[in-house]
Amino acid sequence: MRASVYFRTLLKFDERHNKLEQRLAQLIENINRLIDEMREGYNKLDRVNELTNSLIEKLTLLSIQNSQRLTAVEQRVDKLEEKRS
Repeated sequence: MRASVYFRTLLKFDERHNKLEQRLAQLIENINRLIDEMREGYNKLDRVNELTNSLIEKLTLLSIQNSQRLTAVEQRVDKLEEKRS
């Protein structure tokens, strides 16, 4: 009788162990999926940051160029006004 109780207990333990292994495999799979999603999100964020920095550089250069053009136009207007005077 003790052997059958021991055997049933062993079977229950084995079933629980298998369920735990399955659950652990699912958790590991979920964690790996989350890691991949986070990595993808970080890569996208990094790319957007690079594009933003590039845009800022281009806008800065455009602003400088416009300022230089305006200064050149103002100098021409000043020279024309001096000639008229």
